[in-house]
Amino acid sequence: IMLAVERMTQGLGMVMFVLLLGEALVEGGYCGRVHVPRLLTATHLNVSCIEYVSLFRSAAGHDYSDGCEECASLKHYFAPYAECYSTLPIYSPAGGVVVDMFEEWAGWQVQIQTAANASVVVVLFHIRDVTVAVGDRVVSGEMLGWHIGDQTYDDMAVRYQGDGPMRLLSAFDLMSDDVFDEWRARGIPTREAVSLPRVLREKYPLECEQHGEFYGANLDTLPNWFPLSS
Repeated sequence: IMLAVERMTQGLGMVMFVLLLGEALVEGGYCGRVHVPRLLTATHLNVSCIEYVSLFRSAAGHDYSDGCEECASLKHYFAPYAECYSTLPIYSPAGGVVVDMFEEWAGWQVQIQTAANASVVVVLFHIRDVTVAVGDRVVSGEMLGWHIGDQTYDDMAVRYQGDGPMRLLSAFDLMSDDVFDEWRARGIPTREAVSLPRVLREKYPLECEQHGEFYGANLDTLPNWFPLSS
């Protein structure tokens, strides 16, 4: 999958993300640019427990799109090894305030507005035995609970709400260098390696059913997962 992503990005004449004064510069095309600090300063789970990471804009899971892109998974799933599903603690990847939480079909969803940038909200899914409540302040690396179990993968999204439409950003592009180095040690060479370029997703679009399920000819045209090294 890594080689496939590298081959696909060659010759596009396009840089999706660049480092500018310690910020992730997200190229938004017709939705404009977003400057966001690399404010995720802790890993939200034990990296050694993860076997695969889904690619941003992939067909993994279901539709999770924003005000600028349609019918794509604009978040990351983290697939644990079988022995880790029920013993995986979940941590806050940034300091901030719990602004919303509610029970999902599997566990709880917790949303944290980051202290470093109030426009950024980190969304963590499928947590059990939650240790926080709405209004609580959390510090980076604080334990929030446990992954729900083998009913589903862990997943995390990052929302940005500026003056324009709500944007969904790849968590990997907002990770500090120290945090990303933990994933680099598991075989992810660059932040771009876990994101499909937008131009490719638009060339090979997905189709979405009413409830968000993907279908159509391009489900497997592009890679959906990055396998981590042991």
